[in-house]
Amino acid sequence: MSMSKEVSELFDIANSMKDQGDYASALDYYERALAVAERESGAEHPDTAEAFTYMAEVYFVQADYTKAMESYAKALGIREKALGAEHPDTAAAYNNIALAFFAQGYYANALECYTKALSIREKAFGSEHPSVAANCSNIALICRALGDNAKALEYYERAVTIYENELGTEHPDTAMVYNNIAGVYEAQRDFLKAVEYYTKAQIICEKVLGTEHLKTAVVYNCLAGLYHDYRDYARALDYYCRALAVFETARGTEHPDTATVYNNLGLVYRDLGEYKKALSYFKRANACFEISLGIDHPNTMTTRENIESVQSQL
Repeated sequence: MSMSKEVSELFDIANSMKDQGDYASALDYYERALAVAERESGAEHPDTAEAFTYMAEVYFVQADYTKAMESYAKALGIREKALGAEHPDTAAAYNNIALAFFAQGYYANALECYTKALSIREKAFGSEHPSVAANCSNIALICRALGDNAKALEYYERAVTIYENELGTEHPDTAMVYNNIAGVYEAQRDFLKAVEYYTKAQIICEKVLGTEHLKTAVVYNCLAGLYHDYRDYARALDYYCRALAVFETARGTEHPDTATVYNNLGLVYRDLGEYKKALSYFKRANACFEISLGIDHPNTMTTRENIESVQSQL
């Protein structure tokens, strides 16, 4: 049974509101679509699952990970029952839950969900499909967070090979894996390899997406971190400021991504001995993290420690 016209139209309006950053209105229309889908198709229909997924995406963008997880979990339950445990849409639901787990620092849970999604997609699409590459990249990210750089590089290399063959060497998805591979080399203290891969990613993103795109900002932030590690503070500040301008515009001033760049700028200024500037950025970061992640999240606690470290120098 195809989606009803009313549900489809409500989704279209809600998606437009979300794209404009009007999240309150988007949620209102998604909730209306959910009510119609439940009434017309039932509480266990894929249309109902799609409404929960859309709502979760809005919560996720707003960094309300608890509500995002609740909605993603409802969508997964419906899809497993309606479509089966090995359907690609079920894999997508596992992927979404993994993303929410990762955002909250629950890496083992995220890895379990990403691994389930990968297994489903390999069976459904074959081992060389871009969605398989996406899952490999996600698993690599978890491996990095768990400190297993060798395993991370293995999954990233599998992902980038698929993307290069299927999407080409100038596709944004390929660029982001280059960026992630650079991060592994950076962790391994291989500066030349890290610069090589970050630069590949930067060139592709600027060419294909432009300098004001979020993916380009991610690369800027990573390059800044590399230069900071190697005490090239001028370049670090340049790239962090480029990243911050994009994140403030696209995500807002209270999002965790923006807060991360505030914190990074604070670290550079602390290393430069400019403690007042460092304190200002650390306080901004801490306020953002408290709002979006809570006072007990590791990121929030780290910024509190950073504040204390510079206050003792004033």
